[in-house]
Amino acid sequence: MEEISAVLCPMQEEYNELVGELAKAGIEGKEASYGPLKGLDFSVGSKGKFFAFVARIGKANIGFDLGVLSSLVSIKEIYVIGVAGSLSPDIVPLSIVVADKVCYYDVDVTEGGKYKLGQMAGEEDLYFYPDQELLKKVDDVNTTLTVYKGTILSGDSFATKKNMNEEMLKNFESPLAVDMESGAAAQIAHRLKVPFFVIRGISDQVNGESNGAEFSEFLNASARRAATMFVHLVTDDVLKD
Repeated sequence: MEEISAVLCPMQEEYNELVGELAKAGIEGKEASYGPLKGLDFSVGSKGKFFAFVARIGKANIGFDLGVLSSLVSIKEIYVIGVAGSLSPDIVPLSIVVADKVCYYDVDVTEGGKYKLGQMAGEEDLYFYPDQELLKKVDDVNTTLTVYKGTILSGDSFATKKNMNEEMLKNFESPLAVDMESGAAAQIAHRLKVPFFVIRGISDQVNGESNGAEFSEFLNASARRAATMFVHLVTDDVLKD
């Protein structure tokens, strides 16, 4: 089977920004389809072929699309590129959070004491861990972007201060951001035994009074920054010794 790295953008706006940043970097792509999935094929040097597409929002959509894609090609790696809400007062919109671990916040199979809050039944660990070699490169990326590495939580709700309360967040290791797709993508990567990587531009601060409006204001700009970070990493645009 053909080997391809999957690049998931949950929203059309995120996909559009990624396509734009690839073009700025001189990375030519062409429209492509894999079953019902439509997106952009592109190649980057020795890293081979990538397929970027709009995977839509939430666990079910991510599961369906990656299931379809994995039946048609051999997935080499899974990237999630888009926006997220900040869970830290210090991480403001237009910052970047790169996941050093990912977990669900809305999974609860704790009855009986076998699993922790957020840990999916059948999984040995609460967290899913991304591509460690790529994670090491983050600190050396040649960029003026403000980049943080840390825990990203994931679940099927738009995060607000009402559903991201402090008592719940105490169950996780210093979570920096929250989204709706990374947990599913990470779990599927684990099942497929392939690496994954998550880059999120911060669109809003979850504990703000009007983070919904903030999300709308910063969606495109924060998505653009996540796409820029992705391009830096896959093109090896890092500082040289």
